[in-house]
Amino acid sequence: MNVTRDRFLPVTAADMAARGWEQPDFVLVSGDAYVDHPSFANGVLSRVLEAHGYKVAVLAQPDWHDPQAMKRFGRPRYAFLVSAGNLDSLLNAYTAHKLPRSDDPYSPGGKAGQRPPRATLVYCNLIRQAYGKVPIIVGGIEASQRRFSHYDYWEDKVRRSILLDSNADMLVYGMGEVPLLALASRLSQGERLHEISDVRGTAYVKRDIAFLSESAFVERLGAFVETLPHEALLPPKGEQPQRVQERQYEVVEIAAYRRAYAEAFKKIWDEQDPVRGRPVVQRCGELRVVQMPPSPTQSAAELDRWYDLPYTRMPHPDYQAHGGVPAWLTTQHTIVTHRGCMAACSFCAITMHQGRPIQSRSEQSIVREAYAVTEMPSFSGSLSDVAGPSANMYGFHCPVQAKRGTCQHRDCLLPTPCPSLQQHLDEQVAMLNKVRAVPGVKRVFIASGVRYDLLTDPKSAGAAGQKYIENLAAHHTSGQLKVAPEHRSDNVLTKMGKPSFDKYEAFKECFMKASRKAGKEQYLVAYFVSSHPGCTVQDQIALAEYFKAQHFVPEQVQDFIPTPMTLATAMYYSGYDPETMMPVYTATTMREKRRQRALLQFDKPEFQGRVRKALKAAGRGDLIGTHARALVPPGPEEDWSDEAPRGKGPPHRARLGEARGPSRGRPFKRKPGGRR
Repeated sequence: MNVTRDRFLPVTAADMAARGWEQPDFVLVSGDAYVDHPSFANGVLSRVLEAHGYKVAVLAQPDWHDPQAMKRFGRPRYAFLVSAGNLDSLLNAYTAHKLPRSDDPYSPGGKAGQRPPRATLVYCNLIRQAYGKVPIIVGGIEASQRRFSHYDYWEDKVRRSILLDSNADMLVYGMGEVPLLALASRLSQGERLHEISDVRGTAYVKRDIAFLSESAFVERLGAFVETLPHEALLPPKGEQPQRVQERQYEVVEIAAYRRAYAEAFKKIWDEQDPVRGRPVVQRCGELRVVQMPPSPTQSAAELDRWYDLPYTRMPHPDYQAHGGVPAWLTTQHTIVTHRGCMAACSFCAITMHQGRPIQSRSEQSIVREAYAVTEMPSFSGSLSDVAGPSANMYGFHCPVQAKRGTCQHRDCLLPTPCPSLQQHLDEQVAMLNKVRAVPGVKRVFIASGVRYDLLTDPKSAGAAGQKYIENLAAHHTSGQLKVAPEHRSDNVLTKMGKPSFDKYEAFKECFMKASRKAGKEQYLVAYFVSSHPGCTVQDQIALAEYFKAQHFVPEQVQDFIPTPMTLATAMYYSGYDPETMMPVYTATTMREKRRQRALLQFDKPEFQGRVRKALKAAGRGDLIGTHARALVPPGPEEDWSDEAPRGKGPPHRARLGEARGPSRGRPFKRKPGGRR
């Protein structure tokens, strides 16, 4: 599996010299190991820039204790590009219970600690220490989801925009190819980064925003919307914050600043559409964070350009001695077919990152990539995943979205699929058939899951849905198919933005029947979430009783983690549903979060003491015993006396990568117009 280093972008000064470069145009600083594969965002962006004639050097996982590490390639001609990696660095480092993770699949050998928590802040501050006022553009999921004031679960507080704490000049949010190329073009023509203020898909900080009201600007990008200022989202000085959950046990008004957070989020959420979205402004002190409307949806031809680039599809050879990159092992033989998701699940970041409109690649481009995968020395005949966020959304189209944007007050899929939605299931089946026909391909799997309620909808799917399920069972399931019912309670599912549980049961019946028809013994791997906003202990007990009655043991249970700028996180912090402004019960204490998870795994001996405690506290001691309905047998109870994980409390602020260096996390003073 050896691929020579000259096929990769430079990762050392010697690599750069071997190409005859004296200076790179861009230095891409990444919290991930360098993997030149289209499933890795930084691999894509670096190749996109290279294809347009820019010299890009990759500084992957630099030593975050040493500012000199940022000088490996010297000062770039145009800018540093900073990304925490494919995954938010705090999510990468800590569990839902704020305990350190023992590994990092995006690092060589899976070794943890190769990137700092809050990697974007740390890298930017190191660059400032090394080069002062050099232009910095931040991007990736970590920056994208923190572009406005956001609730930070790991510190349990609202933090201001990452633009302010990182001292970056520009932020690219969402899918970065188009806005990054626009910025690169403008920089190469002599414009300075702080002078650029009209590129869609970007955000920046200004002191004076009078230019947003100029007629030419408004005509092109729309009149700006101002959301609530950062200060309105914080508790008054000297006031001790009260947990939302504890206030909702009683009929007590939730604090005004928490309601304000839900209101502010809703204004931001409503403008995340590439057609009808307008600029959004949020004040923080004397400065203003300005977000341009989202980047336009990309056509099949544009997506094909990004995915047809000459990727090696390999990690950099320097990592072989360290055991490779684990995340690559699970994605090396995968193909991304589309971007976006019409579902808009409240706990998912895709809506604020990729958007609701579906952007699909052409069948020809996907087949070309399948040929490329077959040439990999490690390929043995199986494409492990040919899909997107929801596999069966490939080719979906909505004529209303194309002309007027996504409906602001109408969900695309709930309670039933919108009549304007056009499912083109036949297109995906035809595409998968052609991929299976590629010489060397023996099996093509869909491992990332399907949106099952769409396949059984009689109006939008009809007979095509049944044929799709039969094709899925016969050709694209490796014995187990991942699906995500998430819960059984309609109240909880409504808050999640998920279909009712009977839709899952209907799909299960169809899939099992199709599997038997294909002569295969196959199963569904169902995912469930605990402690999601709206979910009470009583809801969890009801779900546990269902598991007991069905003799079902869930293989996957995920504790809800409030990641920045999702609808569910806004519920978690504010105690309100931003869509309705109605109060939402929220499990916020570690004690209850652990109890809710234990209830879904009541069969495990190590959790049964906690289950007994939860059942007694909920007045359901009838489920403790040896009778048929009992969840657990009699025995000792176990619980924590406080909210902190055993052994030690949540990670210390300094360990979370708080910005260091001259600014100590404060922005440099800015001159009028945003110049430093």
